[in-house]
Amino acid sequence: MELTERDRRFVAAIQGGLPLVERPYHAIGAATGLSEDEVLHALAHMMARGLITRFGVVLRHRFLGYRANAMVVWDIPDGQVAEAGERLAPAARK
Repeated sequence: MELTERDRRFVAAIQGGLPLVERPYHAIGAATGLSEDEVLHALAHMMARGLITRFGVVLRHRFLGYRANAMVVWDIPDGQVAEAGERLAPAARK
C-alpha cells in the first residue's frame, strides 16, 4: 500500500505518541494542516487499510496519583472479541 503525502504527515505527527493535551487530535491537526475531524477520519481510514494495526496507550498511573495498578489480558477467540467488548464496556464505565 502506498502512502499519500497526507498519510506521511499524519504518521510523522503521531509516531512519537499523542500530545498530552485536552484535545490531542486537534493538536495533531494543527501540526499537520488538518482539522480535528480530518485527523480522526485519517486515523480510521489508515486502520481500515491495515496501515495502522495497533493504537495503544501508556498510562503513567503514578503521575495521576495512583500508587498501584494492574493489567488484565484475556485470550478471546477472534469471533467473540466484539461481543466481549460490548459486555465489558458497561463495567468500564462504572
